[in-house]
Amino acid sequence: MLRSLSVDQLGKRIGMTDRLLLRLLAHRMGLAVSVGARKRADDQEIYRRDTENQRIDALRIEGRKLGLNESFVEAIVYFIIGESCKQQMIRLQKPHDPLPNPKDSEEWFQMCRQNLLKLTEKVAGSYDQDYDTGFTASSAYRSYEEGVINEQVAKLQHRGLAVDLGCATGQQALRLAGTFEAVVGFDISPHMIAQAEANKAAKKVANATFKVADLDHLDDREQCIPLPDCSASFVFANFGAASDLRNIQAVVGEIERVLEPRGRYLLSFYNKEALVYSWEFFPWPVGLAAEINEELDCLDVHAGDQTYLIYAKTFAPSEVRHMLSASALRGPSVRTFPTISTVLPSMLLLEGGDRAKQAITALDHTLEDSGQGAYIIASGEKVA
Repeated sequence: MLRSLSVDQLGKRIGMTDRLLLRLLAHRMGLAVSVGARKRADDQEIYRRDTENQRIDALRIEGRKLGLNESFVEAIVYFIIGESCKQQMIRLQKPHDPLPNPKDSEEWFQMCRQNLLKLTEKVAGSYDQDYDTGFTASSAYRSYEEGVINEQVAKLQHRGLAVDLGCATGQQALRLAGTFEAVVGFDISPHMIAQAEANKAAKKVANATFKVADLDHLDDREQCIPLPDCSASFVFANFGAASDLRNIQAVVGEIERVLEPRGRYLLSFYNKEALVYSWEFFPWPVGLAAEINEELDCLDVHAGDQTYLIYAKTFAPSEVRHMLSASALRGPSVRTFPTISTVLPSMLLLEGGDRAKQAITALDHTLEDSGQGAYIIASGEKVA
């Protein structure tokens, strides 16, 4: 089959393979840096001769099975190990950033909260572009979720106030501003709210309001959503934002309070039963901008060459359905998305063209009721 291809066609395939190799090597270096952090925490040496020799011997045997020259395999592995050690030593010269070791759940939560504020300060200005271009599964989910939001809005008899919980840069709130009399967005991050205000000014939207608010910080307040009873037509927490709330049951009660009769809601959670978490580890970068870290029970959010540990509680679809069914939020309709695109190397979809993306997206649509998508979307109506 390959003999029928031209040199140019074969060259394109070699180029794509080379780019995939680079991404795998970058992934390998990221793992090496994590190993270095663990060695530093455990006061271990960077270079361990016996361990590296065992690794080289094992790969030499594997290479022989694949028909590769042993010396070639050995040379490549030496280069990789050498660069890994170099990267670990570079980190040693930087200020020590200790691995998380909280004494209790409250300290862990506060640590994750500070990580979130650091992350949002770093990415607020490029948040929308990065999520739409760098992570194929996250981008596919955003498009899918937008369609579900549109479905919910179309079912409303009254479109007074739309409320965005965890609004980030205000992308969805601003998109809905032309459909509702008013929109309001709340977010814990002042940097995200500042960017939302900048986006509002750029789009010349007059009926949108953005406020810094910590929906988990109750203190002596009985209300964590600062709005009057029955004042909202539509309340939503999208892109996994419902999982970011430690006190989600209290927030569900608040959504029930602020929604007007026949008002609608949409909540997005991280799905602990997703196909992507059926494997302990993928040796390639997947298409999600944020993944559940099952070992630390948090969310790994990728931003440039850094990964931030952020608080997030995962749910099974059945748990979400049970929680909402116990309230006056009728329904709920529960679906998950995406499934297949989350386990594929992101590069395959980035370079596969529109046909490949459309095929995988269509397959993911057929699996939205399988319960194995990375995100859970729950939607419904408040009982009149």
